[in-house]
Amino acid sequence: MIFLTEQFLLSDNLYYEAYGDVLPVDAIDRLISNGSNWSWLAYICLPIFVMLRVLSVCFLLHIGSLFIKTNTSFTSLLRVPLQAEFIFLLPGFTKLIWFLFFYTEFTLHDLQYFAPLSVLSMVNPLETPSYMIYPLQLLNLFEAGYWCILASRLGDILKFDFASSIAFLACTYGVGLLLWVIFIMFLTVSLG
Repeated sequence: MIFLTEQFLLSDNLYYEAYGDVLPVDAIDRLISNGSNWSWLAYICLPIFVMLRVLSVCFLLHIGSLFIKTNTSFTSLLRVPLQAEFIFLLPGFTKLIWFLFFYTEFTLHDLQYFAPLSVLSMVNPLETPSYMIYPLQLLNLFEAGYWCILASRLGDILKFDFASSIAFLACTYGVGLLLWVIFIMFLTVSLG
């Protein structure tokens, strides 16, 4: 998805339009050149980030399973977030299709704040406090789908019904996610 976005959506012209009023042309040229030189880093970091996210979710689920005294291995729980993670490819495909075929006159700002089927898409990001951008992006149908897939797979492993699986997720993954969102909001306020 990163490769397709870079190839089909990100053009040099977008950077000139976005930064033309605040940076000289040679600075924008350096920005584009540096971005091209370091783009390979995204291809390395993204799989590492996804694996860390999957391991974190699995760790939270495993800790929760220890508290409820189920005999569930870390490995069997690892498959749950790993399988559910594929739902997060859908927003990337949605973004690509949207900007390639439906909204072809876009800015860098439009790309940056595009969050399909999220609460952020219902508000103006420019009028929203910066610390609220991430939580509003996170409240979306894909995250709800992720929870449903996790709950369904957990129900199979832990022998829970769907409602019990959702409650278990809220107490494990939900708490971890809430702490993560608070941390990101804190960083946004501190560094912004």
